[in-house]
Amino acid sequence: MSQRKEPSTPSRRQALSRVGALAGMGALVLSALSAVPATAATTQLLTNGTFENGIAGWSAPFGGTLAASSDAHTGTGALQISARTGFQSGPAATVTGQLTTDRSYDLSIAVKYTGQPATQNVNVTLCTTSRSTCDVVVGGQAVSGEWLTLTKTFTPAVDTYDYLFIETPWNTAVASFVVDDASLTVQSTTPTTPTVPEVPLVAGNLLPDGRFVDGFTGWQSPRGGTLSLTADAASGANALKVTGRANSQSGPFASVTGKLEAGAGYRLTAKLKYTEGADTQRFNFTFCPANFNGCDDRGQDFTKGQWGSFSAEFVADQRHPGMDWLFVETPWGSNALQDFQVDELSLVKISDAPAGPGFTSLEKVQTKPIGDHNPLVGHKFGADPHHLVYNGRLYIYSTNDTQQYEANSKDANGLPTQSNGYGAITTLNVMSTTDMVNWVDHGSVPVAGAGAAAPWSRNSWAPAAIEKDGKVYLYFCDNGTGTAVVVGGSPLGPWTDPLGKKIIPDTVSRDYINGGGFPAGMWLFDPEVFIDDDGQGYLYFGGNSQIGSGSNVQGPQNPKSTRVVKLKDDMVTLDGDPVEIDGPGMFEASSIFKRDGKYYYSYSSNFQVRPQDGLYPPTGAIAYMMTDDPMNLPASTYAGVAFQNQSTFFGAGNGGNNHSDMFTYKGETYFTYHAQTRGAAWAQALGTPGQTQGYRSVHIDKLEFNADGTIKPVVGTRKGVSQIEDFDPYRTFEAETLAWQLGVKTTPTTQPSVEFPEHNGNGNMALSSLDDGDFAALSSVAFGDGATSVSARVKPLVEGASVQVRLDDVDGPVVATLPVSGTPGEWTTVTAAVDGATGTHDVFFVFAQPESTDAAVTGPLFEVDNWTFTAAQSPVENDPSIALSATEVRAGGTLTVTGTDFTAPRVEVGVASTYRALADADVVDGAFSTVVTIPSDLEPGAHTIRVQVDGEVVASAPITVLAADGAGAGSGTATPTPVPAAGGSNLAATGGSPGGVVSGVLAGLLLLLAGAAVVWRRRRLS
Repeated sequence: MSQRKEPSTPSRRQALSRVGALAGMGALVLSALSAVPATAATTQLLTNGTFENGIAGWSAPFGGTLAASSDAHTGTGALQISARTGFQSGPAATVTGQLTTDRSYDLSIAVKYTGQPATQNVNVTLCTTSRSTCDVVVGGQAVSGEWLTLTKTFTPAVDTYDYLFIETPWNTAVASFVVDDASLTVQSTTPTTPTVPEVPLVAGNLLPDGRFVDGFTGWQSPRGGTLSLTADAASGANALKVTGRANSQSGPFASVTGKLEAGAGYRLTAKLKYTEGADTQRFNFTFCPANFNGCDDRGQDFTKGQWGSFSAEFVADQRHPGMDWLFVETPWGSNALQDFQVDELSLVKISDAPAGPGFTSLEKVQTKPIGDHNPLVGHKFGADPHHLVYNGRLYIYSTNDTQQYEANSKDANGLPTQSNGYGAITTLNVMSTTDMVNWVDHGSVPVAGAGAAAPWSRNSWAPAAIEKDGKVYLYFCDNGTGTAVVVGGSPLGPWTDPLGKKIIPDTVSRDYINGGGFPAGMWLFDPEVFIDDDGQGYLYFGGNSQIGSGSNVQGPQNPKSTRVVKLKDDMVTLDGDPVEIDGPGMFEASSIFKRDGKYYYSYSSNFQVRPQDGLYPPTGAIAYMMTDDPMNLPASTYAGVAFQNQSTFFGAGNGGNNHSDMFTYKGETYFTYHAQTRGAAWAQALGTPGQTQGYRSVHIDKLEFNADGTIKPVVGTRKGVSQIEDFDPYRTFEAETLAWQLGVKTTPTTQPSVEFPEHNGNGNMALSSLDDGDFAALSSVAFGDGATSVSARVKPLVEGASVQVRLDDVDGPVVATLPVSGTPGEWTTVTAAVDGATGTHDVFFVFAQPESTDAAVTGPLFEVDNWTFTAAQSPVENDPSIALSATEVRAGGTLTVTGTDFTAPRVEVGVASTYRALADADVVDGAFSTVVTIPSDLEPGAHTIRVQVDGEVVASAPITVLAADGAGAGSGTATPTPVPAAGGSNLAATGGSPGGVVSGVLAGLLLLLAGAAVVWRRRRLS
């Protein structure tokens, strides 16, 4: 099988109970006899089977209590069992050493129960003491209040049975029943050979008759091979043989559609024989849905030339209700295509499903299990991911599927009943990280529609972002009709629309379009943007599996439906006409990546392509091409498959379109893509596995290469990638930084972001929808020698709620409890002491309702904007800070910037939103002071003074810039720009002599005392 199961992880404190599987169950190989045995005396093997003299000789080894009963079938005595603990709890007689495989035996026993249910299946079963081998001798359906007599003549399969007992398969609601007139006899003469031995019909078998007495009605071979009856049977007249197998899945199939229930227990038994090939061969008994994605197999090795027995008990998981087939196969990739035959196949339900967990809302489903790193976030959907590295931070943009989910219809539980149609999506998600595991949710960029960056556009899908000269160029597609671009002063804006229309096709030359450059049916969407090492920009776009009309139709093998075009230096003007790309099996999702001088162009293959190794990819996969020229991509540069369809790794409901991006971050290469894992978790939790409706979530896995530069096929995982650095808690960081969560949402807030001033006031979010027991968690937080306190910026919505700070688990030790006090509806800061947080731990912020509340609080408890931990010993050294001579200054005016506790010998001072360097300054004894001139063309408003070392921001302070007046002076002194000191640059100002530095530091300290300066410690330098 090319698609296999992925282990499921139970939700926190909601793991379903499981029926214990009985390993290695012996096959049902008992045979009924149609021949009449020779006349001879018989020997009774059961002691006291009439119970007229008590119940001696009987026991209840598998649970329950035995007692004498007067409710007899005949006579005055019977045997009652009560207080049963399982389906096998029943009266048992010891038969150790009494049965042999060369004799036939006659069994008869009467059974009766009263009460509910109205009917009940009953089996008489032989088992070893360990229950490693258990075989049903005979079964039947009893009616409440009536005696049922079970009889059977049989030949034992093995001679190692220890008990003969009565059981009620799968339904343990029958707490007690009575038995009477139990008899097991053996012929005392040499037994005769049965003419047509046949196993009994198995009561409750969910499969077509697997004994093949008169044929094989209900069995078929949809994956190839020919079925026929053979007289070489394990028992009875016939077995079912498969010949002419075309592939490993060629074998006998039986439908199980609608027959399996999640959480219920089942017993699967069969016999199998093969006569060709290896001396031993594994055969699998496999359950699969109709699309063969997310199958479940169980099997064993069989010996050539011998009938082998298979038996397994299992509990159906959330995938099994969606299974359509049970079939017998050889393992995928084994190339074992020999003929084989099967007999005595049965599938019987042996236990009911336990009561499922109750969910108050889908928010309470653990969509991203603790410990997993995929999907990246569990509280929202996202698709078509694309990366951006900005100021050393990794940002991921994605199509906002949550917007479509909210617009579409849902059932009473909130599960979507309408497929993701994308038509309501007008925003793009943004999240970021520095460690690959803890992700900050920055909300969404309003791109299309009224009030958005590009109000003329209808939709925003499939983003592609890149940074150049401090600006972020964010490309998107407006439905399938074209590609557009907006430009931001940071990854979160503010955004401008440089063209007021689509870059594709609205700025493409008319001659190119009129000449058939975009054939009918070609989608002008799914942009990708790339800047080469020489500064040349490129834009990739397009898609569809078939384009053109009439005699000029192309596809689906080679639709030639994507294009690449050069960009001019402004990144929004085309430089020439688009060039055709011939990606074999092309569908959509262009992406480009450069490594060691080679260009890797990848794309999603269509669902009609005919795969051919080395020439055409499988359907719905990420294929790629390798080239020395980013504009030269003929079919001959096809290099293979980077990633199979997501359903290969994540099972039913996770197929559909594929979209990816390859990138390098902090020395590692990564592959980001989407899968429907959040929706699948919802569907499983509510008992409708696979019903995901196309809502997607972003994943990341490692991207690795072979020695020749080709890509090692990426394996999609829930584990995801490793955390590449510990999380630093000793700063103010966003509360919507999440490794894992339960029950939380995020909402925009007007509170200024302390952690991200470079976002110019855009994209700040807060944790919201917080109920009792919900949590937000961080991975690998480095507390070092310990934290002394924790603070939070909160908005109470009820009185008396709190936050428990726990280590390593949602139920882990509490190291702090933050009381969420203050006026409901107003933002405030709360603080609590921390005790016991040392070393590196996962941290869980667990939200709690007021302790005085007996009933659950209806509605959310509070919102949280940020967290701050304080270290037990915060060294003053290596913790740089700056002071400004004023908090407001006019454009063109000057102000003094004073810094202390710097370890670098030289720093650069600049102003942002869009960063501009203003001065270099020498650091003497950890300090500097410099006068900077604010550019006269700087837009009035909130800005930031930054101090950088080797391009890294090490300290910042906010500054308000006022409009320039006639004199150009600000509230800082309008002094002339100082002359650069020796060693300084030709920027606006530099550091001066040591004496000047000391004077500046003293002046800065006086300003601090006077309260005129704003100090912000950005991060600690080591």
